[in-house]
Amino acid sequence: MGRAAATYRTCLVKQSLLPLALLLFFGGLLTAQADVAVERQAALYPGYTLSSTTSMRTLADLRLMTALPKGDTPIVIDGLPEWMRVGETRTVTFRFAGDGVSARLAGAVAFESHPVRDAIYYSAGRIMADRSRLSAVLDIDVLPSPTPHEVVWRVTARHAGMAGVLAVCASRTPEGEVVSQVAAIRVLDTTAAGSLPPSSVKAEPPPAFLPLYVGERMTWSGFAQSLAGRLPVFDFAVLSLDSGCIQGSFSNSTLVIQGNAVGRALLVGALGDEQAWKPFVTTVEVSAGPTATEPRLRGFVNNFVTLKNQRVMVLGDHLERASQVSLLAEDGTFLSLPFRAWSGRLGLFELPPRVGRYTVWLSDEQGQQLTDTHTVVCHNIQVTNVARVHLPGRSSVPTVGLFVRGQGLGDTPTLIVNGIETQASVKKSLRGLFNQRVYFRLPAEVLRERYVSVQVMNPDGYVSDTYLLDLRAD
Repeated sequence: MGRAAATYRTCLVKQSLLPLALLLFFGGLLTAQADVAVERQAALYPGYTLSSTTSMRTLADLRLMTALPKGDTPIVIDGLPEWMRVGETRTVTFRFAGDGVSARLAGAVAFESHPVRDAIYYSAGRIMADRSRLSAVLDIDVLPSPTPHEVVWRVTARHAGMAGVLAVCASRTPEGEVVSQVAAIRVLDTTAAGSLPPSSVKAEPPPAFLPLYVGERMTWSGFAQSLAGRLPVFDFAVLSLDSGCIQGSFSNSTLVIQGNAVGRALLVGALGDEQAWKPFVTTVEVSAGPTATEPRLRGFVNNFVTLKNQRVMVLGDHLERASQVSLLAEDGTFLSLPFRAWSGRLGLFELPPRVGRYTVWLSDEQGQQLTDTHTVVCHNIQVTNVARVHLPGRSSVPTVGLFVRGQGLGDTPTLIVNGIETQASVKKSLRGLFNQRVYFRLPAEVLRERYVSVQVMNPDGYVSDTYLLDLRAD
């Protein structure tokens, strides 16, 4: 059993990933996205695939279970800690139950987010990741199961950081229930305080359930803010429960998925900062066509917008019955704005000229609420990635620069280092549909320092959050 488990783990790492295109096609536009692609795929069983971004390491222990005992709780997890110290070892048991019939898929997936900010280098006009510098937070050994409906892991904390665990149980029939649980493990070093530090991140995860039709494409942009001034983390993985039901691409904080065939998939990911992030799981269900008879707001094409682009495109069913969009701001302000339905499945409205997070629902002419609520964020500027790069220079002295990606940066952004504006922009790539990339040269006088604070200001004078950068990090 031990040799089979070791071979199974090796196959998961070595098997190649079906390519998810870096080119995003939407609305007739062809946009080259960043070089953060889906890198690998594990073929678990016929019809099941696991895909993830380059900076997310995954280990899947998913099995076909011939029989499940009857039980009201489909998933029970024993021994999973909220935090561990480096060197500690725990045994985690996943128990699965159901209606007495077999499960077509049950087990667990471990995932780790490894920001590649200091493992990135500039080469031939591309940003490349050095995967040899990405270390595992947890070591997981798959142990023999005492009963057929259990999965047992021996978990060893290897390095300080964050790791996530997703437990899944899908019933035998394709239309049957899919149950999942997601949790995070924080690994502390031996000198850290004796308890779990408080959360220091704000994040806006995708909805827990995301319906799509065959041929429909949806874009979701993540929102994460570190209250401690660290850089945000955006990582995604997709577990397909039905062969070829969805396809898509990841581009830093943006996720694009399209329904290809009837089926279901689980989207799992991490949002937060480099030391504390929150895991999430979303069930994506692809159906053949509209089945709803009442107006339904199913999501936005772009749930993250900036002040320069305040238009929000809406996906739903029977949207022609809605004439207004109702918005509830964070401060409790209520607004009612015009809503334009292009068709029964697509509409448009514009946010007011103010930043913040809004709760949105559709209403009729009398103000009667027609749909459930969703969240949309309007921000002035957001930096989603800052990495050190070595830029080509005319002299033999290495040139240290910054690669910056985000939204709302504008045509001529300004780099602010330790509170002082700099104008030394080295190179800027073409603006993408959701992100733009800028390369800055760091001032020579700050290269002798260990830590610097970095901000980006757009031409309208809006300044991003402050991020701390370690210039001596390996």
